[in-house]
Amino acid sequence: MARLAVVVTDDIAQTERSQIWKTWLSTYVARDPDDLAASDISFSPGDSQDFRGCIEYGDLGDASLCRVRSDACRYLRQPAKMPQDAPSAAMIVLQTRGTSVFRQGQRQDVLRPGDWSLYDTSRAFSIASEGEGEHLVLLHPRSAEPPLQAALGHLAARSFGRTGIERMVREQISSAFRECHTMPLRSGNVVANSILQLVASALEASNDHPAGVAIGLRQRIVQFIDEHLGDEHLTVARIAEAFGYSSRQIHRMFGDETGMTVAQYLWQRRLAQSLKDLQDSEQAGCTITEIAFRWGFSNAAHFSHAFKQAYGLSPRECRMAARC
Repeated sequence: MARLAVVVTDDIAQTERSQIWKTWLSTYVARDPDDLAASDISFSPGDSQDFRGCIEYGDLGDASLCRVRSDACRYLRQPAKMPQDAPSAAMIVLQTRGTSVFRQGQRQDVLRPGDWSLYDTSRAFSIASEGEGEHLVLLHPRSAEPPLQAALGHLAARSFGRTGIERMVREQISSAFRECHTMPLRSGNVVANSILQLVASALEASNDHPAGVAIGLRQRIVQFIDEHLGDEHLTVARIAEAFGYSSRQIHRMFGDETGMTVAQYLWQRRLAQSLKDLQDSEQAGCTITEIAFRWGFSNAAHFSHAFKQAYGLSPRECRMAARC
């Protein structure tokens, strides 16, 4: 039941504040002193020549809870690579002053006072604020995370906090911060777990329920593939990275609806576009190899073999048949 601890930049030389602030974020917010060395972290203050920041931190049972106040700044964290099946830590951020923009993968959440959102600390994310800002951060340990484990992989780009149960999450986090220094370990765990249960319920009650998000994600993956179809370096791993998911999550969410893997869909789309060009009289001046390379194939022989397997004709035979 120790009182909240506080660190402030006021007594730190201005030339040292950026580095010190990065260290404090790793030590007192992420609660991992080794994070600064293990992760790729960048921090840049805003236009002010006198950056100021303050972190008040304490424990909520096995979870950590802190209030971060700072001038305008930008923080980017690329965590150390973790095993694909490693559980993800849930970080709940509640904006209490100013406006911040959080980005993770293709998600972008604009948080204003009263808004909160959920993030996966095992993946890269950035925080940017144009002016003075303040937010409460609840970081839950991996061992107690199962209620939100599935939700972390299915979040859409939006913030919460305006209606019904979402407001209850906001109010509980605020109350927990005010009272956490009075709670013994067991009581703190009860409160932390109740907040996580409310967060899970808020996600289920919203349009960002995993089932709906999976459908939206598949549509975005299809669009992304079509936009990058000619890139021979387009792979499932690159698609997963672009959307902030693991390759396994991408395969599962895509395959549940389409009945094929992302790689199979990518292959099918490339072959379909190649077929279309081979049958197009306006493409008669292009060689078969040029058409194959245009749609992301890097080996003409492999393309011809795959094309014949798919359509029963070689690319040359297909082109000749289209001219008849």
